[in-house]
Amino acid sequence: YLMLIYDHNRRRNGLILDQAREATTALNGQDSRPIFMKGCLTLLDKGSDIGSSMMTDIDLIVREDEFAEAVSALRSLGYQLLGEIPAHAHARTFHRPMTLVTIDLHCHVGPQLKLLPTTAASQAAIAIASDLGAIEGLCMTHRVLLMIMTFGIFERHYLSGHIPLNNFHKLATLCRHGGDKVDWRYIADTVAAHGFAAECSAWGYMAHRLLEVPVPAYLLRAGNPRQHLRRCLQQLSFPALDRIVRSRAALTWPFNRFRMDYRYNCGTGGTALLTTRIRHLTGILMRRGYSLSRRHSPEFRQTCQMSDSR
Repeated sequence: YLMLIYDHNRRRNGLILDQAREATTALNGQDSRPIFMKGCLTLLDKGSDIGSSMMTDIDLIVREDEFAEAVSALRSLGYQLLGEIPAHAHARTFHRPMTLVTIDLHCHVGPQLKLLPTTAASQAAIAIASDLGAIEGLCMTHRVLLMIMTFGIFERHYLSGHIPLNNFHKLATLCRHGGDKVDWRYIADTVAAHGFAAECSAWGYMAHRLLEVPVPAYLLRAGNPRQHLRRCLQQLSFPALDRIVRSRAALTWPFNRFRMDYRYNCGTGGTALLTTRIRHLTGILMRRGYSLSRRHSPEFRQTCQMSDSR
């Protein structure tokens, strides 16, 4: 059964690479050199097993001055924007009928500006020898940093006590094939400079203990990573506790300081961040209050009655 799933996924990923090839050809035609990241980049690694990863989209970073041309190139292939895009979105999602996955066109590396700016990612990107065209990929160090940011910022994993085994498996694979190219000291200095060391330490400690990933010891000293792992394991043993923690994380995660800074340019600390959080919460409560008041208004009830009578 597992071999059947693996075989189907391997063929599916081959078709996704064909889709990526078509997109990059169009982007190259607009003098744009996209930077691959996340899952699709893993498929392009030398010696990678293309059947081992399940893909949901193709993630590309495009330099700011090339973004408009890149959008035009995807539209020329029949891709359209998927849904309404908020003004603070860090990427645009494009879809096309009868294609396997969507294409996410990133202007920033996730909803953050401090840990990995787009300019730094572009300058350190490495050229990839592939039949997909003129493309680049995040360097090994930035790929690891992106995994840490996913754990602590882009997803609720750190707050909710989630153990991202898939993330750790990708890290183990990356370290096995190119671990000598990861600048761990750079990562340690970056997370320390931006007050992100505790999340990084918890992530690294779990990867080391659970899958024996060779994470340097100096990266595991911030916060209390052992206690964090114990809490995650306790949540697995007590589902009721796990639900409580995850519910709390769902409420607090949107106010993550990096996400707030990305959306409002308020910085990641101090009075400006606190004021922005309060303002953001007030806006949410006002929208919820308006929605509730509208539901209880006579006009809304009359509309519902007319709809029911039909």
